[in-house]
Amino acid sequence: MTVNHPTTLSDDTESTELSSPNARAERLRTLRSMANLTREEMCNTDDLNINTYRGWERARYGGLPNNAAERVIHRLAKENIVASTEWLIDGTGHKPFVLPWDKGTDEATPEDKILSEISAYRCLHPNSTYAQVTDDGLSPAFNPGDYVAGIKYTGDSMRMLFDKICIVQKKSGETLVRFLREDKNTGRFMLCTTNPTTTVDQPTEYDVKLNFAAPIGRVYKIS
Repeated sequence: MTVNHPTTLSDDTESTELSSPNARAERLRTLRSMANLTREEMCNTDDLNINTYRGWERARYGGLPNNAAERVIHRLAKENIVASTEWLIDGTGHKPFVLPWDKGTDEATPEDKILSEISAYRCLHPNSTYAQVTDDGLSPAFNPGDYVAGIKYTGDSMRMLFDKICIVQKKSGETLVRFLREDKNTGRFMLCTTNPTTTVDQPTEYDVKLNFAAPIGRVYKIS
């Protein structure tokens, strides 16, 4: 007996429509409108050609290509517009938003601005995480109060991160910023501090099981 799955077919059709040249063109126009830019202003950079861009907004010649989406996203970021390539290309993921203040203004505290930047980073990288440094284990490179962010690795892929400073989450759920090494005795993970005068009670932890590890990709210092 043949069983039809209309829901799956509908989902596939919707996905195709969302990634069509016309749908991409509409989202591109939406982003430019959010930035309050003319096409000429949008293309006042060597990365975007006005004639090519005009074709993308009109869905001509196949519309916006995947390899150009990142250039558009970077251009919009200069106008405080946060968007992801996934949303622009496929209509999936986080919807775009406008940062509530200019980075150069005094409308928000330094910490507010950092958290806003982290929000933007996480929007662009859905598999990312962040943490605030809470001890002096890695001082002076990373001090208490600093914020760090990075892309998460899980499972066996975490072994590629040995000898790197990472955000790590232990099986208990505790999140730390530590120098990640291999525990030669068990093959698991060893979490180390690098500050010889650290006040951390347990400067080195052995045989640690982790949920994930994220190499530091962004550092945000309040002072």
